[in-house]
Amino acid sequence: MTDVEATDALDDLNGVVEQANNDKLLGNYQTDLLVPLVGGQTSYTIGPASSTPNVIATRPVEILAGFSRRGNVDLPLFLATKQDYNQVTQKTVSIAGWEALVYYEAQFPKSVLYVYPVPQDALTTVHLTVMNQVAAFATLDDVVSLPPGYRMWLQYKLAMRLAPQYGMPFTVDMVSNLLDIESSLKRNNVKPLPVAQTGLSALSRISQGAYNVYSDTTKA
Repeated sequence: MTDVEATDALDDLNGVVEQANNDKLLGNYQTDLLVPLVGGQTSYTIGPASSTPNVIATRPVEILAGFSRRGNVDLPLFLATKQDYNQVTQKTVSIAGWEALVYYEAQFPKSVLYVYPVPQDALTTVHLTVMNQVAAFATLDDVVSLPPGYRMWLQYKLAMRLAPQYGMPFTVDMVSNLLDIESSLKRNNVKPLPVAQTGLSALSRISQGAYNVYSDTTKA
């Protein structure tokens, strides 16, 4: 390939990545993200280095779970919605201990993670399980680490785009292989829907009894 052809192919490859990220079951994968807390800091930005965030990482699509680690002790975090976080009237309450709540705001190009209570020191680290996007390639020389299956999927998908430009066939067997890889990635990325109540109100009461699938409530 000439330099121009290689650059065009890189642009096509990033187009494939963008297409994947628009498909929630295809562009997302689970990974761990660590956010070291700083004394007196309420919020932490997460994103690519070009956006000068507090934590350099691919901007998460969403947070699935998390815990707060201090020393050798881990305590679970409550993942708040915007409505939950708005109900916290004293957001500046500070503590030298484990944070209890995080609220994630998926802004672009960097997102914002709010923690509560505000840490008094730098002895606590927030560990998050997040849904991430496949990152775009900056140059032809990028060295990347991808989850299992994505490398082959990108190869087949890019080949399907480039084949017509070079008068090459993308065979039925190739299409079949591509669909098999896509199906495998989507099965791996899908997660079950929650069946329990969420929100701060759910933390303030103990729900017992039979679960009603129609109203999403329990009966004592």
